[in-house]
Amino acid sequence: MRIAIREQLALLVLFTVLVALTVVSVPTWLYVNNHIANNLRTGLSLTASLKASRITSELELIQNSCLTISSRILLQDALQDFYDKGDKNWANAKEDIDSALSVGMSTGLLQARVYSRNTTGPEDGGLFNVTASNVPEVILPYKGPDGEQVTLNDTELGYPPMLYPNITYVNLNYGNPIRPNTSAYSAQAFPDIPISRDGGLLLGPLILNETSALISISVAIRDNTDHFILGYMTIVAMASSILQVRDSREGLDDSGMVLIVGPTTEWNRFPASTPMSNATYTPNKEAFGSVPVRFVLPPASQGDQADRHSNHNFTKGTSNTPFPVKLYPAVLDALTDHIPTINNASSMLDTHNEQGVAVAVGYARTQTALANWTVIVEKSKAETYQPINTLRNILLGTVFGTAGFLTLLIIPCAHFGVLPIRRLKAATEKSISPLDMRSRSSSRTTKKIRQGLAGWDLRDLKRASLKRLHAS
Repeated sequence: MRIAIREQLALLVLFTVLVALTVVSVPTWLYVNNHIANNLRTGLSLTASLKASRITSELELIQNSCLTISSRILLQDALQDFYDKGDKNWANAKEDIDSALSVGMSTGLLQARVYSRNTTGPEDGGLFNVTASNVPEVILPYKGPDGEQVTLNDTELGYPPMLYPNITYVNLNYGNPIRPNTSAYSAQAFPDIPISRDGGLLLGPLILNETSALISISVAIRDNTDHFILGYMTIVAMASSILQVRDSREGLDDSGMVLIVGPTTEWNRFPASTPMSNATYTPNKEAFGSVPVRFVLPPASQGDQADRHSNHNFTKGTSNTPFPVKLYPAVLDALTDHIPTINNASSMLDTHNEQGVAVAVGYARTQTALANWTVIVEKSKAETYQPINTLRNILLGTVFGTAGFLTLLIIPCAHFGVLPIRRLKAATEKSISPLDMRSRSSSRTTKKIRQGLAGWDLRDLKRASLKRLHAS
């Protein structure tokens, strides 16, 4: 198939332009796309890390408040008198703790219970309880024997049992290292889980509704002089500061939400049989994938945001339902990988949550011995990829738009550009007349005839000569 010179010129120019645009667009796409993706990953991991740090700070603030109250002189003197003299006059100690709780309302401290260091005290219920005199009305998620809703108060039912440890005292059968004349005991809230380990014991959160919850921290009461354990104390506090971290919108854009994932154990730490990763240990990811985890707080969608965790809904009573950690790849990586960043923070732009919904997440771990919690900052994949898709659309629109514009421009330019050549061709064809063409054709024919006749004469002479030779 013959292609006209005009079309050849247009295709050549268009091909050159497309090559030039490709040379510019491909490196731009690769570099800028990677740059945007890295910025998105950094933003997600940084947001998760900041929120994990804030949760750590809030837990340690309550823990430090508990330790401060446990160091009060009147409390320690009352405990010493109890062990030395059997004196059960707790009036001064109660008043002292009540004043501390009232002052601590800024940190949400509500109740306190003091336990013995060994089997000297009552088997359950502790030595004494205190509820802050200015405690607000807090409706607990259970009812009394009369069917009425129970509130947080100074009655027996007003102390939520799920936030107070059921202590078992284990005689270690040797003298206390600090006071050898005293038998050593281990106060365990759960089997092999002593309260004095890791700075205390965190129970909860006890979810009251979608916007409020309670937690408790139990610590050892140590003598101010020699750090000998005089007893144990549990403080119940509002978890409003942790809920504020979940509900704050910093760094979440439109579709973002904060999730807090933890183990299913009541003491908020993974069992010794299935520890998470640390600086010296990395668990087998496949084996760890079957470990159950739960949402510490109910996932909270904002406004008209799509519910990406409909299987864990507070109103349905399923917010605390465990699921295998392998269903949420980001949580699995957070718990099994040791990442050399602050709070073990990292991110994933293309993953899914426990329900298979496509999301982008940043994750980080809290840095407190009280809880093995992982903070997840989750966004919809569509919103996360919006800058990348915008860049792609700009580049594609630029390339094809430029190509289309140049096509419209090149065709008339090529037409006028080859016009002189076409005119020269036409003029050349016209300069040769039809008569000349016929005469030239006639002369060529005559020449061929003459050559034929000459050839015929020569052949006849040769034949005659040969006949004569044979005859002689």
